[in-house]
Amino acid sequence: MITKNRITLLIDLDDTIILEEQSAQNALLQTVKLVLKHYDVSSLEFVSSVRNQARILWQSLPTYPFCKSIGISSWEGLWGNFTGEDPNLKRLNALKDDYQVNSWNNALKDYNIHSIRLARELSETFNRERRKQHVWFPEAEGVLGGLHLRYSMGLITNGAPDIQWEKIKGCHVEPYFDLILISGEVHSRKPEKKIFEKAISFFNKDRSSFIMIGNSLRSDILGAKNAGIISVWINRKRKIIQGDVRPDYEIDNLEQIFSIITKHEKKVGGE
Repeated sequence: MITKNRITLLIDLDDTIILEEQSAQNALLQTVKLVLKHYDVSSLEFVSSVRNQARILWQSLPTYPFCKSIGISSWEGLWGNFTGEDPNLKRLNALKDDYQVNSWNNALKDYNIHSIRLARELSETFNRERRKQHVWFPEAEGVLGGLHLRYSMGLITNGAPDIQWEKIKGCHVEPYFDLILISGEVHSRKPEKKIFEKAISFFNKDRSSFIMIGNSLRSDILGAKNAGIISVWINRKRKIIQGDVRPDYEIDNLEQIFSIITKHEKKVGGE
């Protein structure tokens, strides 16, 4: 039996392990091909219209404060089912069909296309296409495979339970983690301290042994700071930091995490 190191890793899902933004964009572009069969429009411009109309409509819904509180984006709203016993999820579930169809319908109207039938077809197609898109970053699966043999690991992700579980199951990431926390299930989202405290309590280790890895300064890195644990920012696009949130470490590829862990192990006396 392998004895795991005292270091515990907390890792983000979207755009850290899997390509959430690119997956959504790919599914949108695939869906827009239906419009191109009948109308002369630019794929990228039409996708931009869909995103814009979805955002406007999403923010007008009475459920928007709840969605913002647990981290559900407008493009996730285009394919989510929002199942669960939470009254807010039930309310969102009741609104989802109109939201999803009308987001596409309003984008069509931007091009003076008036066809609710096409809008419904686009909505249904996007739902299918998005569910096909569960793409790992090239190095991610190999890195997780190496890490989980030696370290305890928790996945912490913001979003609606049904959407995040579809991603988790779809990319088969679940076996790598000892704990999975989804904001919509625990009623707390990154960067709030509460969701991190749940992970710390579960593993029952000193917080000096925890490392949070994520792509978002606003949620992952600030959340780690709020919880008093080490943070690693995966900055694949090599963005310049704007603002006061600063990670303890910065990498541009998950493979670089091994050297960071080694450095931290020496500080906390890892086995």
